[in-house]
Amino acid sequence: MFKNIKKIGAALVIAVLVVPHFVLAGSVTPSQGSCRDDQQDDNGAVDLACVYNTGDSAPHLTGDVMDGSSSTGIHINGPNYPILFTVYLGASYNVTGLNITHGPDGAWGGSANRIAATGSGANQNPNNKVQYGPSTSEWYDFGTIPAYDDDNDLTAEVTGSATASYLRIWNYENHGDAAAWSIAEITAITTIPNTPEMGVWALLVILPIMFFVVYKSKPELFRPTTA
Repeated sequence: MFKNIKKIGAALVIAVLVVPHFVLAGSVTPSQGSCRDDQQDDNGAVDLACVYNTGDSAPHLTGDVMDGSSSTGIHINGPNYPILFTVYLGASYNVTGLNITHGPDGAWGGSANRIAATGSGANQNPNNKVQYGPSTSEWYDFGTIPAYDDDNDLTAEVTGSATASYLRIWNYENHGDAAAWSIAEITAITTIPNTPEMGVWALLVILPIMFFVVYKSKPELFRPTTA
């Protein structure tokens, strides 16, 4: 019996030490957003709210690029670079990525209407990037726009690591430097905060229950063993 108990106890200890350190990943659709660009009004003022194609239906941001569906999207008129796209995640998260998904050809534009990768080569711009912050008045660099297959998956998967409530995209140029920007969906990739602590407490509750269930269903495991 004691040999079996030792085995079970060892398994429980390993589970307590290992299981809590698995981090759960998920995705978050921003709850709010804003878009501004470098257009000028009749009085010469700049940094105005983006203007969308008249064919796009309101409310544009929350209803099109932050609705959990890539079948809807927006076409920002212009272009009036730089375009600054800011999103609020609804709370503070451990953010590991930001996915910028574009529509297929014919839907709010084509490949020329997709954000250029960060760099100095063809169809790239060195200033394109993503920043993060705890508020809209404090910003830090999060990651650059990677090269991506704009003919197939259509998603620029920006990676980084930060605890943030806000993210913003600086778009200084699309693949086509005279093309407007078309976006289908914005999604943040996150991990659940304090997962190790949550895991420990969960195991402290669950493991005794599991032990009792095993004891009731397999009592032979706890009977004395012959030498």
